[in-house]
Amino acid sequence: MIIQGEKDGVAPKEAASFLYEQIQSVDKQMYFSKSSEHHICYSDNQNEWFERVFQFIIADKRNQNIMPDCN
Repeated sequence: MIIQGEKDGVAPKEAASFLYEQIQSVDKQMYFSKSSEHHICYSDNQNEWFERVFQFIIADKRNQNIMPDCN
């Protein structure tokens, strides 16, 4: 999973797209945070994309039968 801040002044948005295309897995996601800069962990919407990352990790673990279904 790639998370990119749209207001990032260090890494251009095209870099995230390039990296995404290079990932050979079919299980991949990319998310652009509209209000984030380079240090996205300090963004105003960090909880939104933290949840996306968490769900991505949980889905991956379930697909690999590493983590049991907790529902």
